[in-house]
Amino acid sequence: MSEIVRKNIIKLRQIRGISQVQLAAKLNISAPALSKIETGVTILTLDRLMEIARALGTTASELIGETEKFLPNKYVEEIKVLKEVINNKDAEILILHKKLLSLYEDSIRLRKITECISA
Repeated sequence: MSEIVRKNIIKLRQIRGISQVQLAAKLNISAPALSKIETGVTILTLDRLMEIARALGTTASELIGETEKFLPNKYVEEIKVLKEVINNKDAEILILHKKLLSLYEDSIRLRKITECISA
């Protein structure tokens, strides 16, 4: 089994918060048998790879490829919310910047008026 597949199985299992014992139970194999799969001692069949993928909530093709698509949905949603918050804050900053610029321009005008009056 390729190094990528082994690493993806381990990585996704850990991201999902699933122990070797829990995943082994889902696959109806022993924890030591799963350990042998994850360490590359046991060569995976396509059927077993598909079973592991299903148990981890992904596809065999994603386990085979180098992918970063393993973020849990809650993080994806949280990232979307944070991006929206950042966009809103950027808009607020732009509004405040415009107000500050306007106040600065007003202060220059007032200074000129004051200079004209006192001259």
